[in-house]
Amino acid sequence: MVSITHKRLFDFIEVSQRWLQKNAKNKDTKLGYAIKRVFDFTAVAVKDYNMAREKIVSEMKSKAEDIDIDLCTTDKDGIVQYDITTDSKGQTVKSFKFTKLNLKDRARKLRNLREEYIGILEAFINTRETMEVFINTYIATEIPSDLVDEEYEALKGICISNDPPSSIASADEETDVDPTVNRPVSIED
Repeated sequence: MVSITHKRLFDFIEVSQRWLQKNAKNKDTKLGYAIKRVFDFTAVAVKDYNMAREKIVSEMKSKAEDIDIDLCTTDKDGIVQYDITTDSKGQTVKSFKFTKLNLKDRARKLRNLREEYIGILEAFINTRETMEVFINTYIATEIPSDLVDEEYEALKGICISNDPPSSIASADEETDVDPTVNRPVSIED
């Protein structure tokens, strides 16, 4: 089990999915198996992160609805005035009615609410850089030779051992495969 930031987790997921899709045979490699195992472990962390984000959005929507209810028109008995319509997705929507003065007040309050929640969402998103999550790792015993540096770095410590291979070849160097790590290494003259 390792502790990583949410940013690192999402980078791992993005790079892993790209690598698995790059070649149909990748999913049948030992690294492909390790990635799939780690995906199973990370599902809860991703779900928790998304639920926390959705909670913030839901709270904002609830406060916006409260503003609508507070400012909409009512009849002489205090009954809220609204129309029920159907949107393009076929869902029922309440359209509250407002006086001109209340409509201006509503627009101002909703604008302030949006600004407040944009700040809250930005702060939440920025926690991806520092907020850590524990995930189970599964280290592959073989590393494909076609793994590029970006992929290697994203998978290191999660599906690939933290112990670096003896050398990683750059694109302009002559390469060979080191059988102990199954990863391209420089050929020294």
